[in-house]
Amino acid sequence: MGSYSTARDAPLAGYLRDKRGRFTEIAVPGAVATAPLDNNDRGELVGNYQVEVGGALRGFLRDRRGRYTTIQVPGSLQTQAAGINNRGQVVGDYQDAAGRFHGYLWTRGRFTTIDGPAGTGVSLTNLNDRGQIIGLYAPTGDPTRLDGFVLSRGRYTTFDPDDNALTLPLGINDRGQVVGVYINPDAAPTLQPTRTPPRGRRCAPSGTRRAR
Repeated sequence: MGSYSTARDAPLAGYLRDKRGRFTEIAVPGAVATAPLDNNDRGELVGNYQVEVGGALRGFLRDRRGRYTTIQVPGSLQTQAAGINNRGQVVGDYQDAAGRFHGYLWTRGRFTTIDGPAGTGVSLTNLNDRGQIIGLYAPTGDPTRLDGFVLSRGRYTTFDPDDNALTLPLGINDRGQVVGVYINPDAAPTLQPTRTPPRGRRCAPSGTRRAR
C-alpha cells in the first residue's frame, strides 16, 4: 500500500499490493490526489485526498468492496485520517475553525475529539486493537519540539528518545510496542530510524498523565 505518480503533472494515486503481487489503484472519485496511509486485516484502508491542487485535506475509508466513505469532522477546515485497527476504528487529526489542531477517534461514523496531555494540540498517528492510541504533541507549545505519547485507558504516557527535537510514533502493536522515527538535534536534520538506546542508558517514558 502506498502512492505513486506517473508524471510530474499527473494526479497522485494510491495503490494496494496483494500477496500475489497484484496492484489495485486506490483513487477517491473526483480527487486530484489520493494517499492511503494504513490498512487492516479486514481489507479496509484509510488515508487522505484532495479535490483540488493545494486544497484542504479530507480523510477517507475504503472498504474491502472498494466503496469510499469521506471522513471529515463537522465544521473543520481539514481532516486527516492516519490509522485504522481491525475493529474499524480510525484515528487522525483535524483543524478547527480557529486554526487549532485536535486529534479524533472515529467509530462507526461518530467522532470523539482527543487532545494531548494538559489539553495541548495533538496529531494522532495510529492505534491497535486494544484501543491504545499513539500520537505526538508540543509539550511547551513550541511546534518545533514534539514528543510522542501513548494513550491507554484514559492515561497518557509521554516519551522522547534521547531528548530529541522531534519524536514521531508511527505504529503500535497489540503488545503495546511502539515504532517510529526521530530527529537527533546533534546530527544532520533528517529523520533517523528509532534505535536501541546506548548500553547503560534506558529510554524510559518521560511521564504519565490521565486524559481529560
